[in-house]
This record gives sequence, C-alpha cells and structure tokens, in this order.
Amino acid sequence: MINFKDLLDADLKATFFNPREFAEPHDINGEVIDCVIDQFQLKEHGERELEGVFLDALTIYVIEDSIPKPLVGEVMMVDDRMYFVRNVVEEMGAWVIMVEANDQ
Repeated sequence: MINFKDLLDADLKATFFNPREFAEPHDINGEVIDCVIDQFQLKEHGERELEGVFLDALTIYVIEDSIPKPLVGEVMMVDDRMYFVRNVVEEMGAWVIMVEANDQ
C-alpha cells in the first residue's frame, strides 16, 4: 500500500514542479531549474524612509534534491539578478527559499 508521503511526493513532481503544469524554468546560480517563483515588491520602511527604494522579494519553491540547501545570508543569482537569502525551510521535499534585493 502506498503511503501519503509517497503520493504527495509523486504529486509534487508530476504537477507542482512540472513545467507543463505549473513550474517554469529559471536560472538559479547558473543552472536552469524548473521551479515556482512568487515575486512581490514592497516599499522599504524604517527609521529613514528613502524615496524610491523598494524591496524586491522572491519566494522560490524548488525540489529539494535539485540544488544544495542555500545558507541564510549568501548571495543567490536568480535569472541574472543578485539576491540575498533571507530564509530557507524544507516543506514536504521542497526548499522554500525567501530572497531579497533592493530595487529602485
């Protein structure tokens, strides 16, 4: 009998990370990988608010064994743009990687 984790793993690869269904190829540190990227942009707030400075943030979902686990604080190149890794968590066989860069 197949257990739930095996079914979930098969579904993640067959649907969520399938480029014909949901994922798209992106250049991650010089290697093209099928992944899902959620992008958003926030205006930077703090003690000194600078006009026109925004935070470009991505959440990247990638199959765990497709790249080594990124380290918090390291530089990650995503589609030829430099980001800093802010958080990495493992969720059901996938890395959920949150990266940030300043934007204008």
